[in-house]
Amino acid sequence: MPSGNLKSVNRRSILKTASALTVPTFLPKNVFGANEKKINIAWVGFGNMGWGDLNNCANGNNVVALCDCNPGTWERAKKKYPKAKFYKDFRKMLEEMGDQIDAVGVGTPDHTHFAITYMAMSMGKHVFVEKP
Repeated sequence: MPSGNLKSVNRRSILKTASALTVPTFLPKNVFGANEKKINIAWVGFGNMGWGDLNNCANGNNVVALCDCNPGTWERAKKKYPKAKFYKDFRKMLEEMGDQIDAVGVGTPDHTHFAITYMAMSMGKHVFVEKP
């Protein structure tokens, strides 16, 4: 680092200083301390494809509510997520659990994405939804 004397400022010292200042911007945030906050996730539609998406998103987070109109899919979900509340109607789930949910996943058939996504986003929730 230059000692305040303009003659000691050269290309090498400028590049060294600039490089040292940019390193922190490239480091992942967990280098400075892991984020301990887990995301509270609600999921709508956890049948076939939705089950895989739910499990991927749930990794390391809290699954607080699950919704599927087919109670036949609930058994395996209740075993894996025993603390989650279960619903048949996503509207009821969002109304009752809205203040406890950070993000909503949508694993339903393509033609049903809009209503679920719109309601969740209008409540200020983050939404995971695959494009049709």
